[in-house]
Amino acid sequence: MGRACGNLGNCYMSEGQYAKAIELQQETKKIAEVVRDRAGVGMACGNLGNCYFLKEQYGKAMELTQENKKIAEEGGQRE
Repeated sequence: MGRACGNLGNCYMSEGQYAKAIELQQETKKIAEVVRDRAGVGMACGNLGNCYFLKEQYGKAMELTQENKKIAEEGGQRE
């Protein structure tokens, strides 16, 4: 369910429908937190960061991208 929301959110982001994309990515993040999927939380943060970047809300984009980076480092993810 979380991945499906994230993928759908990415589609909305590609269409420039950032409010809907953010809503879906937040749902993705919430689901990942509930099932304790740290990598999923990180991915959702990265996608949310991209949405906020495209909305030119750079502070929020940076905050979320930094959270994504921290989670990736914790998990030893190099990509």
